[in-house]
Amino acid sequence: MSNSSGRIIGIRHRIKQTADNESRPTQLAIHVDGKVQLIDLKDEQAELDFVFSTLKSGDTVVSALGGSGDNLAFVASRRLDELGGGVFRVPPHVLKDFRGDGDKDDDAKRLVELFTTQPSRFYRVEAKDRNLIRVRELYRLLEATMKDRIACEQRIRQLSNGQVFCSEEGGYPEGGLEKVFDELKANDAGFLALEAQEKGIEKRLKLALNELPIYTQVLSQVTGIGPRIAARVISVVGDVRLFTVTSDEAEMARLYDIYTPIEKQYYLPIFDDIESQFTDGMTIVEKLGVAIRRHRRLGHDEATGQLRLAIEAHKERSKLRYKARQRSQAKLRAFMGVHLVWDEDHQKWAFPRKRRGFRCNWSPTGRQAMYLVGDQFNRRPGTQWGDKLRANKANYRVIHPEPIVEDGKKRY
Repeated sequence: MSNSSGRIIGIRHRIKQTADNESRPTQLAIHVDGKVQLIDLKDEQAELDFVFSTLKSGDTVVSALGGSGDNLAFVASRRLDELGGGVFRVPPHVLKDFRGDGDKDDDAKRLVELFTTQPSRFYRVEAKDRNLIRVRELYRLLEATMKDRIACEQRIRQLSNGQVFCSEEGGYPEGGLEKVFDELKANDAGFLALEAQEKGIEKRLKLALNELPIYTQVLSQVTGIGPRIAARVISVVGDVRLFTVTSDEAEMARLYDIYTPIEKQYYLPIFDDIESQFTDGMTIVEKLGVAIRRHRRLGHDEATGQLRLAIEAHKERSKLRYKARQRSQAKLRAFMGVHLVWDEDHQKWAFPRKRRGFRCNWSPTGRQAMYLVGDQFNRRPGTQWGDKLRANKANYRVIHPEPIVEDGKKRY
């Protein structure tokens, strides 16, 4: 995975300053010729200088996946592509397990050790990963600009109301308050600049989204999900490998040790003889079944029994992988706040909500994105649940045309 002649550089990226003004520089551990040099990068300029002044041909940079280190991983990956090196990242839970009870301040050195001993746990940062980071940054910029534009619009509305109500000339303005507001907004340079900036960022965001297969092949094909909602979901989730749960390695290895010798002894030697019986899309279990039938015709009882044992081992491995995928999906759903929890009060499964004594560890932005997705689904004409929702609302209004007050609360 890496150039053995180059250096291995472990990076523990950190936000440079806390709310309490505590300095928290990015920590580096440069491993070369069996020695480790520790370096601190105090600010973003130091990080940029390191990438363009210190990285050499064949260097390998290793860091944790996701988080605040995305920008540094982006620029280092782009630079090392030119220098013949690479950036490799590992899911945080893998690093956490490797750390054990150790000190987080040693993570830079620990990353180098983990990469040296378990390189298969790392993912190389490639162009598609950089596109993902670019979408996240553009969406954050778009969201910040949108908030600035809305705040500016609100200030203009307050100004327009003040001009009308506090006018010495008095009188009712022609066209009403909305016309005064629209005229002020149309002539406000700050608002127009923010509006143009927002449109420009959105255009760049759409171009970046078109570079991501998750958008072009999946999200854009779903009716109701546009570029803004898709960008929100992608920017919140980031790299989906953060949520990957791996199968039980010891159990997978045990089953592999059962399967492999049987395959070598009873399946591969007759592969050329039975290959003509295989069809497109046939699974390995079905191919092993063809081999069993071949050995049965030849009266090879031991081979038949062993191949059946290999099939069972393969099925068990498939079950373990399936369970791992299910746990990965559940982990992602919980992060987005759309999982189910057991409601002790009502004795049923329900969506989680914020309340005292309950752990609310989901992403608020992710949950809002999922709400917007569901809302868009319901707004589409002709959708099953959208039609049900509109029918229910119509029925409620017929039954309860006026709100009912119970315990000081209005209910429909």
